[in-house]
Amino acid sequence: MSCRTLAIAGVSFLAGAIASEYIGLAVGGFNTWATREFGRAAQLKIDFQSSHGCPSGNLVDIRRQFSDDLLWLERGADSLIICADQVFSTNVDDAPQALAREFPGCLQLSFRSLKMLRASDAVCALPDNKGYVCDAATGVRGLGPEALGMQTSVVTPCTLDTLEKFGFYR
Repeated sequence: MSCRTLAIAGVSFLAGAIASEYIGLAVGGFNTWATREFGRAAQLKIDFQSSHGCPSGNLVDIRRQFSDDLLWLERGADSLIICADQVFSTNVDDAPQALAREFPGCLQLSFRSLKMLRASDAVCALPDNKGYVCDAATGVRGLGPEALGMQTSVVTPCTLDTLEKFGFYR
């Protein structure tokens, strides 16, 4: 074999290796895109447990499971605990919309933001600034825009009955 033949073989080998790497990246990228576009999103199932302080209803913990990393929790939603006796099922892509639909008296979804309805009868404030409670049974009916309240609106404190009902006091 001549030097020229060896050089051509070496260059061909390197070109093939580089081309296969790019082809592999392109195929991997296509598979990721196709899975996002056409694949099924992961299921999200939450048993809100309306007792013992509603441990599964912390919206910050629920938010960590959403597929949208850029969704904001505003107007107190980052301190909201949802108390409900039902099991909530959706998928991680539709979770923000589904929560706002399921609890329209507690949450409102507007462009990349879940907002707590500060002036709603379904939302009350825990003592000692420990957060807010969404009473899902009261929060199933939609309210007008006035229920959103202002960012500085004081949220009505929870009654002793509400605190006992959901297990915040024993």
